[in-house]
Amino acid sequence: MTSNHIDLGLDPDVEDQFVKLADKRGRPALRELFSGLYDRAIAQALDHSDNADIARQLSDVADAAAAQWVKELRKPDGGPTDKLIFDNLEQFCTQFFFELYARDTTYSNAIKWCCDWWAHPEAQVRLEAIWRAWEQLRRDGGTGMSTFMRDHADHHMAKLFDPEGPFKYCSADGHESDEEGRVKALAHTPAPTGLFARPTTNQP
Repeated sequence: MTSNHIDLGLDPDVEDQFVKLADKRGRPALRELFSGLYDRAIAQALDHSDNADIARQLSDVADAAAAQWVKELRKPDGGPTDKLIFDNLEQFCTQFFFELYARDTTYSNAIKWCCDWWAHPEAQVRLEAIWRAWEQLRRDGGTGMSTFMRDHADHHMAKLFDPEGPFKYCSADGHESDEEGRVKALAHTPAPTGLFARPTTNQP
């Protein structure tokens, strides 16, 4: 069978997981793509082939459709890449990223985590940054995933996992709100008047 597989430039095992995860979000698009291709392929197969050849041709069609969807996913202009794969931050985290970044947070003294991560503003911002970086770098079939892990995921997750980070008072048992105000905004004093004033333009 002729393969129509698109090379994503990843390790085969990593690429397989990527395509499977992407396929979960792409099934509606795949079904739309399949419908027209299947209609033509089935008609031709029934006219000219035996049962074994029909199965082979339909398998080829499925490969072509899946490859086309992944190809569209990576297009720099137009197509599905103009849209986000995930609809919101929670979806990105729970359906993809938290599975990718699985860690033992129950018995580790080196990692702090909170199941109510959304209750921590810093966690929201850092995970949002990770999500936006992934949506951009997923299109890069070269070093995109390496850049994403090294410069974005690993960097921000190290800050969140830090025992002195935003989850300091939380535990594996759950979120602990800081009602006593133990975590405060960084100390600051008012800046001198005019230091950050916006420059004005001279009007003629």
